[in-house]
Amino acid sequence: MEHFLVRETWDWLSDEKRVRKGSYWLQACNGYRVRPGATAQYLHRYAPSPCSLAEALLKKDFAERYSDSINSDSVNLVGGFVAGTDVTARNGGTNIIPGSHLWPIDRIPRPEEAVAAQLKKGDGVFWLSTIFHGAGANVCQPGEPDAERMMYGYFGTIDTLRQPDLQILSVPPEVVLKMPEIVLRMVVS
Repeated sequence: MEHFLVRETWDWLSDEKRVRKGSYWLQACNGYRVRPGATAQYLHRYAPSPCSLAEALLKKDFAERYSDSINSDSVNLVGGFVAGTDVTARNGGTNIIPGSHLWPIDRIPRPEEAVAAQLKKGDGVFWLSTIFHGAGANVCQPGEPDAERMMYGYFGTIDTLRQPDLQILSVPPEVVLKMPEIVLRMVVS
């Protein structure tokens, strides 16, 4: 994680330039039990921004401000899963679009570009926040071998990413756009 999440930044303290070497922190550890009939998660990524998504939407110029290509400095989270059971495309293995971490921010992900991470129990997979990913549908029937999928997730973030940013990243932009301006202002402040 350190390779992707630790950065050196600077700012002015009066007339003195101060350099700060950042760090990272473990944001979350989760267990996922996905049973037959679970629907697929939409493809998404945690794209970077110099301000929060809510702030950008308030300014109504999100596409213009964030149409640049994403690069290695854009990574704000490293995620990973360890398989608690065998993970297959049928039981909803996480779909990942290889190379999508290099796409411009306005490039639309297509489901046919994704591949399912297929793992044996105990295997792991890592990805950067800027790669498109999403859980697949569990199309198994109850009682089939490996019908339930168990995954253990862990996520590290840059140390400057704080709770308002994490919350707004978890809400789809189309939902945020429907929120009253007063709610958006509370999130931004």
